[in-house]
Amino acid sequence: MSDISCPLCSNSECEITSFDIQVSAFKAVTTWKKHSIKQAVEQMSNSSFNNRPIALPDDWSTNWTNYIDKNYVNVQVIHGSYRVETYTEKPTISWSQLVSTIGEYVGLWIAVSVIPFIEVAELIYRLIRRHFA
Repeated sequence: MSDISCPLCSNSECEITSFDIQVSAFKAVTTWKKHSIKQAVEQMSNSSFNNRPIALPDDWSTNWTNYIDKNYVNVQVIHGSYRVETYTEKPTISWSQLVSTIGEYVGLWIAVSVIPFIEVAELIYRLIRRHFA
């Protein structure tokens, strides 16, 4: 399980959980389980399930095992492991180092922006001196 940014939701972070799927080679329904499934299906066909009774085929009483074999799906959801990965970010520089670095760059850019003004002032001074000398 990991936290990552999700473009589909309004939250800045959401959880994404992935599941491994393993297909079994066993037959979907065991013989002893078929009888309890048959009783449950017949009970739902007699009562209303979500306000609608389940309609059984006409040959249900003779071919109910075939219908269960064709239509029954067994789903088991189990966890793969108890291991949880947690990612923690830590700053590589301290606040004082950050402020110091910003100050260095600001000083550098101020010096770079002042040098052309000094050169222009020197050029004007030399032109005036040459003109009046």
